[in-house]
Amino acid sequence: MIKQNALENLLKPMILNGLYKDEISALKDITIFYVQSKVKQYSNQIQEFQKKYNLTFDEFTKSIKNNASMAMEDDWLDWKISVEMKNAWTLTLNEIL
Repeated sequence: MIKQNALENLLKPMILNGLYKDEISALKDITIFYVQSKVKQYSNQIQEFQKKYNLTFDEFTKSIKNNASMAMEDDWLDWKISVEMKNAWTLTLNEIL
């Protein structure tokens, strides 16, 4: 766990330069920005799979049942992980906001 002093040292320049009023607002804003970037990252990965297969994840899952190549199975797993991670990061973002 980051020691409080180290965290304060990271945030101090942002406060001294007038970017944030205090450590809490700086940390919250930085956290929100990071979590939003993760949601976007996984959303982009999902869109790439949808574009590649012209299907939603659920449609793709049904279409490859008992009929998938190794490459399709790899894509399915990566797609599934992207969906799950996007959902987890979105829930996190909603809790922060």
